[in-house]
Amino acid sequence: MQIETDYSLRTHNSFGFDVTARFWAQAQSTDDICEALQYAKAQRVPLMVLGEGSNLVFTAAYPGLALNVAIRGKQIVREDSQHIWVRVGAGEKAGLELRRGQINALFEHRPKEAAKQSRVTGGGGVPIDHR
Repeated sequence: MQIETDYSLRTHNSFGFDVTARFWAQAQSTDDICEALQYAKAQRVPLMVLGEGSNLVFTAAYPGLALNVAIRGKQIVREDSQHIWVRVGAGEKAGLELRRGQINALFEHRPKEAAKQSRVTGGGGVPIDHR
């Protein structure tokens, strides 16, 4: 993982203000996240996790490590007649409200089925029901 200094956060905040983060990194694995935590601790700076930045407004430079989590991947963990449990990386763009047909479309190797209400699991296998 590469750590950059004085990184522009223009594309990572709602209004596109051109402020900087003292440090910036993009995590593509859980090992990268651990490395970022260790780096922030060693530098004695705060760490902030950033997504797409649609709910952030920066008005001043960020004095710590801004970490963009870009872990990719999607996998069907298990399914039964009523549910499909899906594991999706933190860097994937996907809404939580999915129907069975939409889930199948995410996974090209799966046949498309009639759209049927399904539940998507959040972290730790906790079902998130969006009916």
